[in-house]
Amino acid sequence: MTRCSVLVKFAIIAGVLALPGSEIPAAQRGTTPARWITAWGTSQQGLGMTTVSNATVRMIARATVSGEAVRIRLDNTFGTAPLSIGKTYVGPRIQGAALAAGSNKQVFFGQSSGVTIPSGGTVTSDPVALPVLAQQDLAISLYIPDGSVRPSQHANAQVTSYLTPNGSGDLASEEAAKPFTATTTSLFWLKAIDVLSASSTGAIVAFGD
Repeated sequence: MTRCSVLVKFAIIAGVLALPGSEIPAAQRGTTPARWITAWGTSQQGLGMTTVSNATVRMIARATVSGEAVRIRLDNTFGTAPLSIGKTYVGPRIQGAALAAGSNKQVFFGQSSGVTIPSGGTVTSDPVALPVLAQQDLAISLYIPDGSVRPSQHANAQVTSYLTPNGSGDLASEEAAKPFTATTTSLFWLKAIDVLSASSTGAIVAFGD
């Protein structure tokens, strides 16, 4: 092969690589931009028979993708009155109702610690900086200050969640399992968890565990 023909072939190859459609996709370069992915979700099925009065519920849900921040979506689909939530926290569950020490993060809604969800309504929290691993259980703790509130719920969620006794007050920030003496297999008010992730995985909706 002559030196001239080698140069011609090199020029052709270089020209092909320079074509607009030949650029390596961002995902293959490892520079996929982070975006919000629904890493867990469910639908409300009805109004629960349990009543929550000045107590805290700790709902357990498993994120299906990893990421660097989360948003929490809460739902009052079947509520017959506006739902007041005094405090919300989220953190990685280690066992039962227990969270890793120092991991429980407060969740805000429009920069407010409390939120009221109208009957039939849904709210989405502000982003919370919280590293999440795929298949990691998260604990979402909701303090319900009002009395005799029946939850809009997804029943038979195939995962155990936790409650403090009625009248025990705000224990949403508590990381120990001890105050959460009651259990349920229903999910109260929790609609979805969004994760800010650079994963190439598409949106995922998981029911139960």
